Amino acid sequence: MSDDLITILQMITTAVAVGVSVAALVVSHRRAHALFAQQQRDSVLPRLRIIASYWTNHKSILLTNCGVGTAVVDSISFEKNGNQSRRTLADLFDLPDDLGWDTWVLFHSDEPFLLRPGETAPLLQLSQRGLQSQGVDAADALRRLQAFQRDFVGTRVAIEYSDVYENTQDQYTTEILDCHVSAYRPDDSTGIAIA
Repeated sequence: MSDDLITILQMITTAVAVGVSVAALVVSHRRAHALFAQQQRDSVLPRLRIIASYWTNHKSILLTNCGVGTAVVDSISFEKNGNQSRRTLADLFDLPDDLGWDTWVLFHSDEPFLLRPGETAPLLQLSQRGLQSQGVDAADALRRLQAFQRDFVGTRVAIEYSDVYENTQDQYTTEILDCHVSAYRPDDSTGIAIA
């Protein structure tokens, strides 16, 4: 083989090696960029969950954001035995006229509802302490709470929400299930029994 042919083959081999290296760099850059973009999206993702509190002396249905970004609730729907509400879970349950819920949330269709990471909103809450403050004796309060727990089992909640950049998240739908309890909630600042 002549020196010219060897030089040409070396140049072709070098050019192919450079081409493969450039292609690998481009592919690597694109993958790194895609990974960075995915991590950026994941860093603002909210994750909404419904948690039912089944303490003997405290019943509540809570909406919590388990994600790392603020959730913007675009719409929410509550359903129980064919009845539906898009404003509040309290619409689906009847309390005697002289009694009220400890607390509940009212959603407005024209105003976004924001829930920060780690934040919890009590959709509906009723406690022995709350009932007793309204004049119900302790034993009757516990009976009412037990009846309320039976009533809220089977309630369906559907939530459409997005992150702060208006990226729509998967719709979250759940049904509240039953749970046996025998423990008293020690105070208002501790413990949630997860359904």
